[in-house]
Amino acid sequence: MDKEIKQESEHVKLYENKTKDEQAAAVEGAGKITIPSFMRKLGSKKGLGKKGKDQRPIVPVLVAVFSAIMTGTVLGVIMLNMFVNMDEDSAQGTSGEVPALTGGDEASGAAAGEGTSAAIEAIEAFVLQAGVFSGMENAEEWAGKFEAAGLPTVIWERDGQFFLLAGIGATEEQAKQSAQQLETYEFDIYVKEWATPAQEIELTSSEQEWLQGFRESWETSLQGLGSEEVFTGAGWEELMETYPQDSERITGLYEATADAQARMQQASGLEAQNVLLQLWQQFKQSTMAE
Repeated sequence: MDKEIKQESEHVKLYENKTKDEQAAAVEGAGKITIPSFMRKLGSKKGLGKKGKDQRPIVPVLVAVFSAIMTGTVLGVIMLNMFVNMDEDSAQGTSGEVPALTGGDEASGAAAGEGTSAAIEAIEAFVLQAGVFSGMENAEEWAGKFEAAGLPTVIWERDGQFFLLAGIGATEEQAKQSAQQLETYEFDIYVKEWATPAQEIELTSSEQEWLQGFRESWETSLQGLGSEEVFTGAGWEELMETYPQDSERITGLYEATADAQARMQQASGLEAQNVLLQLWQQFKQSTMAE
């Protein structure tokens, strides 16, 4: 009996001790937080390190892209400014560095012997047409017939034809009066309006002045046809004294005028008209646009 009581008593103590141990373990376990396995993997250094390694290359790429954009923008602005400046310099060089030759500049250039643009005005008159031919030989043949009759003529080529001119008048009425004087020679004479066109040529200032003087003398003599002194008082002698010796363009006109001076002293009627026709023809040749 005593032995059974003692064994029960030991069982009771063992139970109490086990209960105390379980209670202590429960108390100790209550102060800890159980972390699930998937939570520990997410929070481990190995997991975080792998994720950070994937994100690090994005930053350099963004920096490189931004730098490229900024560099391209800056270079574009610089190149645009360069082209704009070049266009402005070109415009200034075209309009500012080569000024038009006017006023004093034109005078200084002409004084130095440089040619400047000069306008040659048209000349109009009425001529006595004695014939028109397609070839020079026929024109010369008829010119010989007029010369044999004591009538001087001028062969004037125009538009591929050769006109035989026997006289000239300042007006149509004046030309018709001269044509009536030739009726006794049994030549067919027609009064025709004649003109040389205006021209734009290069001349020095001295050449322009001399040609202007020539034209004034020629027109004065043309108006004086019918008088005994056609060339007297027309300024021909003064014109010859002012000829520019360094001129080459109007040399032919100067020589023709010099040759005609001897005839001018006694010329009248048809002879004076022939002198004026020859000088007009030479004036036209000397002022043709090149």
